[in-house]
Amino acid sequence: MAPVNATDNSGTDSSKRDALKRAEQWMTKGGIIRDDSDDELGQEDHPWEWIYEAESGENGKLETIPEEPEKTPKSARRRSSRQTRQRIVGARMGTFVCKIGEVILLKSPEPGKDWVGIITEFLEEEDEEDQEIIKCANIMWFASPDEFISTRNKRRADALPNEQYLTTDFNVNPLTSINGKAQVMSKDAFFSRYPDGAPPKSKQELAEYNKCIVCRRGVNQVQGRYTEEMA
Repeated sequence: MAPVNATDNSGTDSSKRDALKRAEQWMTKGGIIRDDSDDELGQEDHPWEWIYEAESGENGKLETIPEEPEKTPKSARRRSSRQTRQRIVGARMGTFVCKIGEVILLKSPEPGKDWVGIITEFLEEEDEEDQEIIKCANIMWFASPDEFISTRNKRRADALPNEQYLTTDFNVNPLTSINGKAQVMSKDAFFSRYPDGAPPKSKQELAEYNKCIVCRRGVNQVQGRYTEEMA
């Protein structure tokens, strides 16, 4: 996941860092095992598109509408010119769709592993070098027990298979770092599906197992303090 002191200060920094380069500076410890052959986003490299919030004229319910193609030059695409648009509630890449509040997998520099986070916001950042707009998501991170192995805050002795802890750490990441969706489960639900927490032998079932995480506690990574177990 992201560094423990990562925060979303995109609105206060006078000089914005390149979101793509920033993604490469993350920690490499932790994460969940990922089979590269299990690609939810498909093999073709489709462009990411926004999904906007819209009000239905008939019943007032919210529905989503696709992003309209950009007609202005890249150099003229500034965030200030987009603030009047409808709120972004999701993103689409081919047939893959993710929305605010969903738990997703993000690519890690560590081969065969992904990080896990919750999408809290979609936004756009400008790459100052290329003067291009980068579609991004603000992520609230989970932390795995392995991330504490090399710190003074040691791994908990009661850590379960596939366990992750919810943090209060946020940062902005390009949509191109998204690698699929994860499923957060209670301890009882996880062990009901996977007795003793043992991974299944079937390749397809194992891929689904690796996307399931158990979350019982929150954690303050700096202080090494955990919340009480959630009901």
